[in-house]
Amino acid sequence: MNKLKLFLLMIVFALYPVKNLSQDSQMPSSIGVYAGLNLNMHSPSFNMILNPYFNTSAKFNLNANSYGLNTGGIFNYPLSGKFVLSLRAGYNGLSGSLSGNSQNVAGDSVSIHTFESKLNYIELSPTIQFHNILPLKNLYFLAGIETGIPVSPSYTQTAHYTKPNIPIDIKIANNAALSNASTRIAIAAGLGYVYRLSNTLALAPELGFRFPFNNVSSDYKTWNVPQIRLSLSLLFSLDESGFKGDTVITNSFLDAGFKEVRYFDNQGNSGKLTRIKVDEVQYKEMFPLIPYIFCDEGSEFPSASGQLTMGGAESGEYSISALQANAMTINMHTLNIVGVRMRENPSAEITITGTRDNKGELNADELSAKRAEFAKNYLVVNFGIKPERINSESRALPQFPSSSSVADGIEENRRIEIRSKTRRILEPILVSKDKQSLAMPDLVDFIPYINTSDSISRYEFEIFQGSRPLKKVPGRGIPSSFKWAIHPNDLSPSEIPLEYSLYVENSAGLHKTVTGSVPIEFISTSRKAVEEKPDLVVCKFSLVQFDFDKSEISDADMEIIEKFIIPEIKFNSVIHIYGFTDRIGDDSYNKNLAERRAKAVKDALTSKIKSAKCETYGIGESEMIFDNDLPIGRQLSRTVQIFVETPKQ
Repeated sequence: MNKLKLFLLMIVFALYPVKNLSQDSQMPSSIGVYAGLNLNMHSPSFNMILNPYFNTSAKFNLNANSYGLNTGGIFNYPLSGKFVLSLRAGYNGLSGSLSGNSQNVAGDSVSIHTFESKLNYIELSPTIQFHNILPLKNLYFLAGIETGIPVSPSYTQTAHYTKPNIPIDIKIANNAALSNASTRIAIAAGLGYVYRLSNTLALAPELGFRFPFNNVSSDYKTWNVPQIRLSLSLLFSLDESGFKGDTVITNSFLDAGFKEVRYFDNQGNSGKLTRIKVDEVQYKEMFPLIPYIFCDEGSEFPSASGQLTMGGAESGEYSISALQANAMTINMHTLNIVGVRMRENPSAEITITGTRDNKGELNADELSAKRAEFAKNYLVVNFGIKPERINSESRALPQFPSSSSVADGIEENRRIEIRSKTRRILEPILVSKDKQSLAMPDLVDFIPYINTSDSISRYEFEIFQGSRPLKKVPGRGIPSSFKWAIHPNDLSPSEIPLEYSLYVENSAGLHKTVTGSVPIEFISTSRKAVEEKPDLVVCKFSLVQFDFDKSEISDADMEIIEKFIIPEIKFNSVIHIYGFTDRIGDDSYNKNLAERRAKAVKDALTSKIKSAKCETYGIGESEMIFDNDLPIGRQLSRTVQIFVETPKQ
């Protein structure tokens, strides 16, 4: 047992530093089954008393080999690129046949004895696989401990007498219980190979050796059974990365860089980015308020990724003006904004409608009502709104549903809708500031290339200006591109260049960092005066009341056009109108839909101001201005953005 304790301590100390290593391994997390053949090498040296009165005994001291089966389940978990924890539970057969002989004191009879043992064990085997030790990456070594619990061990002993001359076979013991059978403790060692069948399936043939620390039974203190095992495992990957192919470490390579850095302007044009112009302007932006709160499937509560809620104590300190000037952020506070505006407008009333998707939630009759009731209770409890000012109702699909044939549309139909005759409740949020730093272009795409013999275990893309970090994107695998939408004031008002870097590391441990920079041209207000360039007032407006697959301007948007946009248009203003769509549908169809939306807004403006200088651009879904993985982002993408640029006099 001292050897066992020493071996266990060695395993513990060997694994202790491993736990902090990366989760990158040639072997992914996997489960499976195994089966194989044992060569059981019995090594006995014991006597069995046959007849104490005549002092007759049988001596078993001849080594014997037998075959058995092993089978069970397996779980593999990578600790690092080199170490994999492998846990196994199953059956192990060590049965065998021993031979011995005996002679009585008088010497007048000799018998040959056969000892047939039935040794079956339920075993647990925690082992460590060692990968990437040799150039052949899919080859691994293993070491660990096998613990076997005996299950009904028994034996049958037969004597074959050769004296007198008449041979006689006598069964001395038939299926007798093997007394004091020991729990088997053995060292497990061997090697294996991972043969990839597919990304999710692999075969792992394995050749192993088991050396026991103890004997089969405490009654037979010099009988142990080492084993040679040949087994085959069928493994199923639990990781997206899956099983790797057969590769050789000596051929591993990694190269990375940037194919190009492209820009997209508001006209839908793109090209190689050579510089970014940062203009100091007086800037106004109107952020629309979407009157929808989206819910997860089967839930009456808003999705945590789409709506931020708070407790009653927090609502007293809530300020709309403190929100970040970002459309996505603002629309994650729809309920809170409505609550504040209901308090500010005590005569206003709202109608809250709960809807469901009518697909996965087809029979959830009460779910729509529960969604509406949640929103009503939230406003009553957190903002003190009187219940009689809130009318709640429910329906199946929304009145203007998104497409029910795609997952994105189905997700959008699980929602809470808010309506009010008081326009102020759902009015857009207008931000107006002097000396805003506006970048042109404001959408940049960094396109990398990565050539590697192995999978990319991790990467990290960063953008910064001087010592100021602007964006960080970590991940695994090979990225296609990194898009960056530059918001007002993201870039500092200076000519410090924009810098970017990409760090990549593959599963063989190779890593590389590549960097680049983009010049910044900063045009300040004072510089404009010296160069006699007119200062600009830039106003940006978004209309998002376009229903799914529609280009008609709603009454609410017409009111926004008349109340907010038309007053900003002067005789020398230039108006740029850009139409967008979400990602649902065909690219060419969406581009045409975006053009129709932009033209509808142009017609609305020129019907009010005949001399308005308008330019329209149908962008469609080619430029994702909002995160289309979220329902809020897709709703915001069904928009027309209007830029009114007016030189200061």
